[in-house]
Amino acid sequence: EATLFGKRKECDNAEKMKKLIEDLNLISSLEYDMQPSKKKEIRLCPLLRSIVTEIINNGLPGKYEINLDFKHEAAVIMGDEALLERAFFNLINNSIVHNKNGCTINISEYVEKGTVYIKISDNGIGVPDEVIKNITVIPKTAHGLGLPMAYRVFRVHGGKMKAENNKGFSVTIELPALS
Repeated sequence: EATLFGKRKECDNAEKMKKLIEDLNLISSLEYDMQPSKKKEIRLCPLLRSIVTEIINNGLPGKYEINLDFKHEAAVIMGDEALLERAFFNLINNSIVHNKNGCTINISEYVEKGTVYIKISDNGIGVPDEVIKNITVIPKTAHGLGLPMAYRVFRVHGGKMKAENNKGFSVTIELPALS
């Protein structure tokens, strides 16, 4: 049993290292404003639902709750699905990783005047103001890559991302909707 646990821990560490390397490669390419290469029409609500389902199915502890509030189910954007999935996953996963005592995560979506708005917020401890202030800056360490990476992904999709502490941490993403 101890050997099995040790191997599981090795696999978990290898998976974390793989994701870190992928994030660094992605940030490097986004640093040079490379455009997403695999653009296609993407329905955002099913994409977000799929990410949340994966998080829950991978054993989300009961101290976390995720609520979805989608106003415009048919919202479609043009984008690279893998990049967007990675960015949204990082934002949602940050709420879990940085709130060890649990929290409620709210994900909402609506469309207004040709823009899709997605808000991901939690009622946790928030993030340091320095992190929000430097959301566009790639950190010099492996820690803290998620927000700057997400910021760049949304930017290369013609969007914006605003982060703030407001009774927890909140991120609002704006992406151009297809008509």
